[in-house]
Amino acid sequence: MTTGYAVESSVPKPLPIGGLLLLPAIGIVLSPIVGVVALFIGLGAFTEVQAAGFGAIYALELVTTGALLAFSVYTAIRFFGRRSDAPTLMIILMLSGLVTGAALLLIEWGVGASEFAVETIKGLFRDGFSAAIWIPYFKQSKRVKATFVDSGADLTRNHPMV
Repeated sequence: MTTGYAVESSVPKPLPIGGLLLLPAIGIVLSPIVGVVALFIGLGAFTEVQAAGFGAIYALELVTTGALLAFSVYTAIRFFGRRSDAPTLMIILMLSGLVTGAALLLIEWGVGASEFAVETIKGLFRDGFSAAIWIPYFKQSKRVKATFVDSGADLTRNHPMV
């Protein structure tokens, strides 16, 4: 028998995105925007790069940029939905950028595309620095644990049958 009164759930209410989480929040918003711009610029330069003999490797870079772009949009959706898997997705996104960058660097060195390799090295340093800061933060921060929760847990809150 139900009384019609709401029963308070033992699940704590998640914190809003704030504090240091504002920095990765800004990054996860800007990342897809920068990715789209980079893809358009890259597509515009494709004919010129192909004429120089590096069309295949450039196409590979564009495909990996597109894949990381799609994954960053998915991660942003989960992040702003404050889903419990968002910290893990953020870590995977950072590691994916590092792994694809390292793989591209090896390929670029292998085919003698030193101009591409220099840009890839710059990206690897930037991504590595970011990962060195944010991966430990997403793994250990109490703020992260209190912000990203299962949305299913909130469904029981104030439900007359609970």
